[in-house]
Amino acid sequence: MFIPEYNYELYGRVNNVCFPSGTLVCGDTLYIYYGAADEYIACASLSLSELLRELTTL
Repeated sequence: MFIPEYNYELYGRVNNVCFPSGTLVCGDTLYIYYGAADEYIACASLSLSELLRELTTL
């Protein structure tokens, strides 16, 4: 779903790692909380309806 691309995801205790640890749906927004490089906690968000549309058109 996502790959390491920012410096805080690329460099840390474990380089080049993003690992999801939880999600939250609020309205049409999906929030994905994840660990980055085993050193930081981050959050990515996206439109849930756009994600579902993309997945069903594959």
